[in-house]
Amino acid sequence: MKLKLTLIALALCFTSCSTNEETTKVPMKESTLTSDMLIQSVADKPFARANSNDQQSLTLTGESLLKATATFKVIDENGTEIYCETFPSTALLQPDYRTANSVLKEAHLRDVVKGYFVDEETKAIIQQGSYAGL
Repeated sequence: MKLKLTLIALALCFTSCSTNEETTKVPMKESTLTSDMLIQSVADKPFARANSNDQQSLTLTGESLLKATATFKVIDENGTEIYCETFPSTALLQPDYRTANSVLKEAHLRDVVKGYFVDEETKAIIQQGSYAGL
């Protein structure tokens, strides 16, 4: 009896499987989305008006930090872009780093972007805190 039930179950399984490849294929879509954003810094602070809360961002995009394009963008409270400027990332390098090797330049660019929206008061507090731990 068990043998008959097993054979019937197997027969049903094989007969219910479709051999038509057309109906079993799942259409595949190719994604072309690429993100070449390397580093970004964002802050909500006034830009055009003193009491506004505009979103300012500095983004480096490209193959590498030294070949990247920097984009400074400001979006107002309503989501409207009110300012956008692009320039080579190397324009962010301070004069002392212009002759440095590529590793130092990349590290400097990371620091510049990371601290782009940090005001001088906050930078002083951070530096005092880091020296206090010595």
